[in-house]
Amino acid sequence: MGKDLTNRQKQAIETKKKILETATRLFEQKGFQEITVTDICREAGISVGTYYYYFPTKYAVLEKIFTDIDDYFRETVTPQITELAASGIRAQILTYFDAYAHYTVDQGLGFVKKLYEVQNNLFRVKGRYLQVYLAEIITRGQQTGELAADLSPEEMVDYLFIAARGVVYHWALHDGEYDLVADMHRYLSRLFRTLETPEEK
Repeated sequence: MGKDLTNRQKQAIETKKKILETATRLFEQKGFQEITVTDICREAGISVGTYYYYFPTKYAVLEKIFTDIDDYFRETVTPQITELAASGIRAQILTYFDAYAHYTVDQGLGFVKKLYEVQNNLFRVKGRYLQVYLAEIITRGQQTGELAADLSPEEMVDYLFIAARGVVYHWALHDGEYDLVADMHRYLSRLFRTLETPEEK
């Protein structure tokens, strides 16, 4: 029975992964509005009932893809930034937002355009790993004197993300016609100077 349960769990993980990968590809190819749950099921080779077992709506897939960035940062980006401890806070924060831009590009332009609609409330969620980890980096920077302390770490997180999302939004408005990663790095490099202590500038 234990083995059967393990097999079912593995199958469930694979099915959910297939739904997410298929939905992401279709959203990119045809746009979120043009794709139906039936389209996703047909392409993934699953029944509609199976889809609704994992996701209550089409929008729920979008939300899951969006929140997966927390796992990506926890498992992949955090170790990379940890290795930069001796390189200073500037290098760590720029690496953080380079990774954010890379992840955004990998999700596809269609996904990003839908995600950045005004009625999307996902960006308002607080306490996610993405935010908490950046606040930890900022706290270290303030403790070492590399970053100014006129803003709290949480306020600085908001400040940086408002800017980063603006860069992504501008990229989406221009249909992804330029290098988002390079533009993000250039913009955040300039913005970072406003957060440094006078001695670091």
